[in-house]
Amino acid sequence: MITSGVFSKYPILGSTMRMLSEESGRQAVEAKIRVGDAILTVFSFHFKHTHQKEDAVQNLQAETLIKALPKERVIVLGDFNATPGMTP
Repeated sequence: MITSGVFSKYPILGSTMRMLSEESGRQAVEAKIRVGDAILTVFSFHFKHTHQKEDAVQNLQAETLIKALPKERVIVLGDFNATPGMTP
């Protein structure tokens, strides 16, 4: 299931899909984008909707995404389907 995409006025050098959880089938798009001399890693995603309640699958999706993030030059965007005070 593809639930996200990345559009850019800058050149997209490549992209991959990262499974966030098998149970939900949700994936994140990871794209490498050249901006000037820099290459940015951009993640776009749509977490499972849980009707503003804590959910183990949604937490797993967040943890999986966090583990995939590079240490620098990264942009994370998407629909977190979360409210203030939710974990992680």
